Amino acid sequence: MRKVFYFHSNISRIATSQNDFIERFVLYADYVSRVTSNTSVEITLLLGGVRSSQIHKNLKVISFPKNPILQLVYLRRILKEHIGPKTLIIGDNDVSLVLGWLASRFVSDIKVQISLHASLDHMLSPIGTFNIIRKHLFFWSLKRVQSIRLVSSVDVDRLTKLLPVSAPEVVVAPVPINIPLRKPDLSSKTKVAFIGRIHPERGLDDLLNILQLLSNDNKKYSFLIVGDGAKLDWLRSQIPKSELLHVEFLGHLEQAEIQKIWSEVKVLVSCAPTESYGLTLREALLNESWVVARSNATTISIESSFPNLLHTYETPQEAVKEIKELMRNHSVSESFEKFQQQAKVEQEEFLFRLAMSWVS
Repeated sequence: MRKVFYFHSNISRIATSQNDFIERFVLYADYVSRVTSNTSVEITLLLGGVRSSQIHKNLKVISFPKNPILQLVYLRRILKEHIGPKTLIIGDNDVSLVLGWLASRFVSDIKVQISLHASLDHMLSPIGTFNIIRKHLFFWSLKRVQSIRLVSSVDVDRLTKLLPVSAPEVVVAPVPINIPLRKPDLSSKTKVAFIGRIHPERGLDDLLNILQLLSNDNKKYSFLIVGDGAKLDWLRSQIPKSELLHVEFLGHLEQAEIQKIWSEVKVLVSCAPTESYGLTLREALLNESWVVARSNATTISIESSFPNLLHTYETPQEAVKEIKELMRNHSVSESFEKFQQQAKVEQEEFLFRLAMSWVS
């Protein structure tokens, strides 16, 4: 059995809050202990930018300095101190990847796993210098790591064709979703929402066109925008002025806070040209909120399985037509329950698969 380490050079760079991130790894650690039948086994998180070192059940969090040279020294020392097989999970495909790979060169019997959380289309068509560098680092790493985690099966075939002859293992394991325990009160769902990081890759121009079209309608709409990002102030300044369209910005919310607002959201709008797993879309469906999403490989895949729940669009006009029809819909679809049942089974399988990739 391998000892499991996770390294991220600066955890404050990720969109997930530190509390939600730690809770996710508490869940991962539980599945590691289940697949090993060892309740004392633990995962160690080595994190730059974390507020403090801490210990949870089966999870140890060690705070690293932000200086990359010191991080490399500490990472190498901690890995060498553990005698026996180990897995090093790399937190990002830039600074963490370089430091983690360098540290692994000084350690025997180590398995390095990287992750691709974005879609392959997003990786292959980078925007900006930093993302171009990340693309080259990702392909550089394919000959130097032993395992790749994908969050969506949509990209498996395409990625396999790009892998070197001595290909690393490919593990499909999406980020786990919070599955609600209670059925929502559908009568209280009266709002449309956009949830995600406020940056160009989420299709902000589409969003503004949709809002403009809704503002010209003869019906009142209440629209929630949840998220933070570099384009937030710009987006605020572009919102159309209308007495019939009320737009409320809620900023960045932690997972527990987002869970509360699903009781208000009747339709989730997603404008991203590409999606990996579509985590927020699936979370909406689990909470019995319909989804109107930009057509891409992931959203088409979900729509093909649950056409009553998720509707794709090609133009903002098509999106608005779908939104208006769904807002008038007061029926309850049995497909929501089927989606939840399928999600529970799949998530259990994904979590066991991920844990096995770490310890075996």
